[in-house]
Amino acid sequence: MANTQENALEYATLSRRGDRTENQDCADQYVDEKQAVFIVADGLGGHKNGRFAARYFCERFIHQTVKHQKVLYNDPVHILNELFNLAEFDLNKALESYPDGMEARTTCVVAYTSDKITISLHLGDSRFYLADRDKIIWRSKDHSIVQILIDQKEITEQEAETHPDRNRIYKCLGGEIKQKAAIHELPALSQSQVILICSDGFWHTLDHARLTKLITASDLDLQLQSLVQQAVEEADGRSDNVTATVLRKPLKL
Repeated sequence: MANTQENALEYATLSRRGDRTENQDCADQYVDEKQAVFIVADGLGGHKNGRFAARYFCERFIHQTVKHQKVLYNDPVHILNELFNLAEFDLNKALESYPDGMEARTTCVVAYTSDKITISLHLGDSRFYLADRDKIIWRSKDHSIVQILIDQKEITEQEAETHPDRNRIYKCLGGEIKQKAAIHELPALSQSQVILICSDGFWHTLDHARLTKLITASDLDLQLQSLVQQAVEEADGRSDNVTATVLRKPLKL
């Protein structure tokens, strides 16, 4: 876990193995005086070397962010898409020579924030949430089978929680198919808002009411630690890897 007040931000990150044999999630960040980039990637447990794919993609995305940070601030939507493409290319090249590399897969979610704009970028079912005061005002839409069924009004959000296909996604990084990330533009982060990015192991078991507690938590690290622990415990021995990053402007005293 870490927190800082650089760039007028507080943030915290936590990752737990849960009930899995290894942690295939990864989280990283880049913060300077003008902007910040946070990323979470979830290596797919059903594919070999998901851990490598998640960690390598995070590493290359942040590497490319540092390399292009000057132009990123002036044109963040276009440049973030380019950073995604560059990191995807780097990952696929690495997987060509990695043992069982062509079977490695990962999701990703990225949060970008500056004094001008907030941006969500994601692929798969790792999520971006924007909360304001006591409610979630926007979240990313999963690239998943159950999300299609919800959109088609064949099932409800509640039914999706126990649907047999709830873990099936149709977009991820790795393999021969070049991917296009979903990008959404939002206003600059306000004092009453909090951004949460997380793997599905975090959001699967937590309701929105508990997520919004991060807005007013006096200690961001402790509140995130509590939520991650709840996510693990409420999975009742079947917890996936659980990873989350939360960021907000510092609370006014």
